[in-house]
Amino acid sequence: MKTVTVVATFQAKPGKEAELKKIFLGVLAPTRRENGCINYDFHIAPDNPAKFLFHENWTSMAALEAT
Repeated sequence: MKTVTVVATFQAKPGKEAELKKIFLGVLAPTRRENGCINYDFHIAPDNPAKFLFHENWTSMAALEAT
């Protein structure tokens, strides 16, 4: 099977940046423990603290869909 890469971006509503960041940080550890997760990385744009990005790699589409 081929590995699957996901890149997802999010834009927080004004004033909600800290709240959304806290939620996203809370899902990192559990997601990284999921079967088939190779990496699950969280980034914040250096020029825009309201813009978030996840970069994920999974062993297969089935592993991703099982999350």
